Amino acid sequence: MKKILVSFFLLLGAASLSAQPAGQSQDDKKAMELRQQIGLDYSMPDYSVKKIDASVIGPRLAKILTRLLDDYKHPVYNQLLAMIRSQIADDPNLQYVHVEKLKLLKISKSGNTITIRFNTFTKDKNRGKLDYDLEFAFVDGLSENNTANDLFCNIGKYFKDDE
Repeated sequence: MKKILVSFFLLLGAASLSAQPAGQSQDDKKAMELRQQIGLDYSMPDYSVKKIDASVIGPRLAKILTRLLDDYKHPVYNQLLAMIRSQIADDPNLQYVHVEKLKLLKISKSGNTITIRFNTFTKDKNRGKLDYDLEFAFVDGLSENNTANDLFCNIGKYFKDDE
């Protein structure tokens, strides 16, 4: 009877150990899918620029940033930018105030981190001038800010790798 009980507990323990990495691999799988959808190029040497230059920052990132700067007033993009600004300002009501102007300040890459800095500006009749800098840091292809990941995924899905 003791042998059966010991065997049962060993089997149960082994089953629970193998179940833990499966949950982790689901998170890893989702992170890999997000990285693929965003598709930032880390093969470029380190850089620090103030303008979009595909030969320096990579063609995909250049396309994503160009699209964002051209179309930031698109309702989906603008809402995501407003949400990010709201998170940075720690003011949930800012997510409902649209971004009127978006300016690229800097793009840099150092090792496995790509940092993109924007300035957002809005004149709001209730709050006055709203001037916030947004900084997106993508480490190994993902930002810690899920809204930034959503923004870049949303824009990036319109570009094929060979375009």
